[in-house]
Amino acid sequence: MSGAGFFVECRPPWLVARFDGPCAVLSWSSNRPGFVTATKVAWLEVRDAEIACVADPRVFLEARLGEARLRGAVGLMTARDVRRHHFAR
Repeated sequence: MSGAGFFVECRPPWLVARFDGPCAVLSWSSNRPGFVTATKVAWLEVRDAEIACVADPRVFLEARLGEARLRGAVGLMTARDVRRHHFAR
């Protein structure tokens, strides 16, 4: 699905918004916090059992981003089923 200037792709466990070009964003992510320039934002769906023993969430997220070829994305983790995303009207 797409909107003005971005495209959203849902490939569980990932929900990825890809921008048409670099965008200035204000991020609360652990891997790219603050004011950053980004071409994509990626939400990783996680379960309690998957992250219960994670010592460093940032390292965990960056590793998963790398595995998914999303390195450089603003990364966020959610317990929400990413397949249930929707667009506000």
